This record gives sequence, C-alpha cells and structure tokens, in this order.
Amino acid sequence: MANILKDEIWEPNTQYPSIKAELFILTRYAIRKSSWEERSPIATEEGFLAWFEERNRLFERWCLPSVAAQTKLPKKWILAFDETRRPHVERFLDRLTLGRDIIEPAWQDTSGAKPESDSRLCARRVSELLNPKSDYVITTRLDNDDAIHPDFLRIALKYCTALAHRYPQEPDMWVTFPFGAQKTNDTVSAYLYSYNPFVIRMQTREAFVSDRSAGSLHGNHTRLKETGHSHFALTNEPMWLQIIHEGNLRNREKAAHLAFERGIDLFFPPDVETLEPLTETAEGSPPSAKASS
Repeated sequence: MANILKDEIWEPNTQYPSIKAELFILTRYAIRKSSWEERSPIATEEGFLAWFEERNRLFERWCLPSVAAQTKLPKKWILAFDETRRPHVERFLDRLTLGRDIIEPAWQDTSGAKPESDSRLCARRVSELLNPKSDYVITTRLDNDDAIHPDFLRIALKYCTALAHRYPQEPDMWVTFPFGAQKTNDTVSAYLYSYNPFVIRMQTREAFVSDRSAGSLHGNHTRLKETGHSHFALTNEPMWLQIIHEGNLRNREKAAHLAFERGIDLFFPPDVETLEPLTETAEGSPPSAKASS
C-alpha cells in the first residue's frame, strides 16, 4: 500500500477531518490543438483512424486497467474528443462505456477561428457535473497511454485534505508526486521527476466555476512552480507509470535504470484485467474483482 512521507503539509499520525471534495480525472484523448494537425498524418481520415486504433490499444492495455484498479474512484473520468471525429469516436465509446458509468465524454467545439482549448473544454464539462454542495474540486491529468498506481486517487485526496486544513483560505493549489516509473519494452525503471504530467489541482468550488481554464490541464506541467501554490508530495512507492512506445519516444531514457522489486505488478494487480465493469457503487467504492469464467 502506498503512503505519503512526512513533510511540512502531511503528518502521518494526524487524523484530518474529511472535506467535501469531488475528484475528476481529465484525459485529452483526441482533440484538435492548433493548425499543426492540418499538416500532420492524422489530418486525413485514414491517418486518424490508424492513430486512433493504435492509441485505443494502448489505452485499453495500460490506462483503463489502472483506473479500474483504483482504491478510490473519481466522480467522473472525463475523456476529451474533437467533435468533428464524433462518428468514429462514438463507436469506441459505445463499447468502452458499456456498464462503466464513471466515464464521461467531452466534445470539443471547433467551430470558431481557434479550437476550444483542452482546459476550457474539460472545465466546462466538469462544471456541468458538480454538486452545488461540494467545497472543493480536485482534478488530475492522465494521458491516455499512461497508468497510475492503484492508490493514486486515494493518496491525492488525503494530501489535498491536509492542504485544505493547512491553507483554509487558499482557493487554488497544485500537487505532484515526484516518485514515478517508466516502462520501456520489458524494463520498468524508477523515475524521479517533480514536474511530471500527472499533476493534481485542488480548487474551491467557487474558484473552479469562475475560471474558464480551471482544472489540471491548464498551463504547462514543466513550469508548475510558476503557478504559485505548488507542492511536491513524496511517497514510498512510485505513483505513476509512463509507457514508452514509438508514439512518445521523446520521453525515452529519462528514467534511472533502477528496477524495483514489484515492477509492473505494483500498478496492475493480477486480477485487474478481469474486473467487473467500471461502475461506482452506492458507497463510492470500486467494484470487487471477479475471476473470469
């Protein structure tokens, strides 16, 4: 089980009163970013379909099972898509969301001179789903070809709870877990990176709904220190896993070649791929694992 190491915010022996917070995962799945798409291979119908098929394979192999294994589920997992790709995407979503009420698509408006930004798109969709009685909105960014530790959201909520009590007047705070890992071929290596893309943003509900670019997709994660109230929470286990493949070779060789004992099993329990559909129970807990027949 992952735990937070003691720091100026987190005291392991302190029982922090719970907060009224809603958790969301934000994933930019297939959106239009700028004019560069017009010059890229995915601008064509054939190119997009080839990319989409390969990305779906990575998503279902790594990203989806890691969210299914979470010990604390988010309220919703927002998957952002370009509205103009809707006919192709909906066929994928029909299969993906069958029995998985936690997954929520967000459709990008591309009708203007510039496409709607990813942060505005996801902030708009989250705002539509918020409970008016919540005090905080916690969002975390997750790329569709990466994975997170089973305790990622549970640990994120615990640390954000401590932050809320330490800084009760602060409306906007950022958190990252520096300790992560990379998988290249059959090697899983430890990777320490404070400005990793698995960023968490905690905002008061009022701050979130008043900010058109609210949420963890706003800004550049490599420049997190410029956001102001940012915190780096150290953990005893790697909290995230970058999957190195031909589509993201720029991330290769950044990790220290230090294999840890549990390796890939740390992120994917043996029965995770036979989990029941990703549906939240009345108690807000993930469904129990069940062996396939």
